[in-house]
Amino acid sequence: MVLLEIRSETYAVVAVKKTTRLLFVSLLALNALGVARAQDNAPTAEPESAHTVFERRIAERATKALERLQLSDDVVAAKAQKALTQFYRGLNAAHTDRDQHLALLSTIDPGNLHRILHRAEKRAQAVYGELIGSLVPLLSDAQIEAVKDGMTFDMVPLSMATFERMFPRLDERQKAQLRAWLVESREISLVAGSAERKLDIFRINKMRTHAYLAAQGFHVDAAVKA
Repeated sequence: MVLLEIRSETYAVVAVKKTTRLLFVSLLALNALGVARAQDNAPTAEPESAHTVFERRIAERATKALERLQLSDDVVAAKAQKALTQFYRGLNAAHTDRDQHLALLSTIDPGNLHRILHRAEKRAQAVYGELIGSLVPLLSDAQIEAVKDGMTFDMVPLSMATFERMFPRLDERQKAQLRAWLVESREISLVAGSAERKLDIFRINKMRTHAYLAAQGFHVDAAVKA
């Protein structure tokens, strides 16, 4: 997937620089998994392994993304839960492999960097495609959209609500453009990895939308301050 289709050369430069910085920050991203320590009242208990902690956390993330659907069919719910946890495992594997290869780079070699990132991008997109392929027979289009929003902190609906509150004169064409860019950012952030990197993608999108709104005649700085 192309990172973002950007009409402004200035924005493209900012996005590339931001993305490159984030790629090296990601070398430490998975360290947050940690290892749970034994409770004080059970000194003989073995601490959880990093793998156990990871599995528990992705199960919690999958449950949280699905709970809004209130699925009454236990079989469907179990299959959707399994699809989401498999997605998180596959995405983690793609990012771990990428970060390990980045860590081995002694210098910033553009050719090697591109190959590593391109391979990781293809692998992440394949994992994402498998997720959607697994969810399509189980959920409606609206439910899948809701799950995607749940996996990305509801940034699409929350951002749209904010735009409409800040700029009440938005017409339907302008709203459609803003939503299209938000959905594009959501699709990219779904395979971005950490929460901070997901949010950075939406921050970059905010630069584009603010430039668009200013070009449409809206007083963006005044609206932001207000």
